[in-house]
Amino acid sequence: MKTMFPIALAALLAGCTTPGPDTPPPHMSRVKVLMYDHTPRTMTAKLDFCNRPPTKPHKVIALITCEGAYHEEVVMMEAIHFKARQIGADGVIRADTAQATTGSGPAAGGRSLYRAEAFVYETTP
Repeated sequence: MKTMFPIALAALLAGCTTPGPDTPPPHMSRVKVLMYDHTPRTMTAKLDFCNRPPTKPHKVIALITCEGAYHEEVVMMEAIHFKARQIGADGVIRADTAQATTGSGPAAGGRSLYRAEAFVYETTP
């Protein structure tokens, strides 16, 4: 009986760990990317989030979209932000969400297309 406790505790802790910052979130298969700049970049550790273009000099490198249900906005944006980090973006500018309903509004099973532009800051020589 005493040998079961460490095994049960290890199984419980393994199930309760949170994913690391480089672990892809759910719904990554729904993310689509239109690259404007194909310069190879390394994955970034953090992103700046903007509702409008930043005031610092920057260059938009990609349009990233993710389709999901109306109530899935948070998980869809999480997937978009992860993809932006994967392509080496410094930040994202959130674009308007396009909505297509299949009934009479979001509660009736509407779908949304969540969008963001990924950008990198430009350095002055």
